[in-house]
Amino acid sequence: MIQCFGDSITKGTPGVSYLKYLPKGKYQNQGSGGETVEGLFSRLAHSIKHGKHKAYIIQIGTNDILLPYLEKSSPKWKKRLRKIDEMKKEGARPSKTELQFLKNYQGIVDLMKEHDKEMLLVNIPVIGEDLDHERNYKVEKFNEIIKTIALKEELALVDFYAWQKNQLEEHQNKEHFFIGEDPKQVVFDGFTSVMKPGRMSLSKKRKLILTVDGVHLNDVGAKGLAKLVEKEGKVRFGQK
Repeated sequence: MIQCFGDSITKGTPGVSYLKYLPKGKYQNQGSGGETVEGLFSRLAHSIKHGKHKAYIIQIGTNDILLPYLEKSSPKWKKRLRKIDEMKKEGARPSKTELQFLKNYQGIVDLMKEHDKEMLLVNIPVIGEDLDHERNYKVEKFNEIIKTIALKEELALVDFYAWQKNQLEEHQNKEHFFIGEDPKQVVFDGFTSVMKPGRMSLSKKRKLILTVDGVHLNDVGAKGLAKLVEKEGKVRFGQK
């Protein structure tokens, strides 16, 4: 079974996981909300030590950009994230610079290759559906790092950001919703988006196309990622 590691995009809370639209029985959801690249390294190391899985899909990096942004933009988020940070073990914090992100991401790849694991990488999705926002300029920089590593290591890479960008270019709306200033909104969205009607209602109300809140996927976004993953997975993992 293919192990799908990542953050809340993989987990599917809020919103929905792309795994919902992949064949059942072939993939195992190992997503964890709030995960960073450093944090994922620790989880992967534990998985490798205690499991015999061969194939992995790795989707990570969003929180290395999103969490510092939220902390700076909202006092309530700053308070919430500091509490979470105090509970985290050392090595589970966002990358502070592009160089640190590169080292952390390369560390994951090196770990997997050291143990002869097959892997498929998924790059960072949009952070807010406004493609011209500074958040997405940073996403593009970090995705260039991921692309460089993938090319150097000859790894398969799902360019989900490019797919999203293509879908969103004709639907740019500067007034669309982006994760609320109160962390409680994410909790509320988690409950509201459990069912498809709730997910699509949130997206429609907030003038969003691929997400329920600017980050977490609705069914349109999840189906898009699932198709990309399934296509690349057949090549990388020899699936039929």
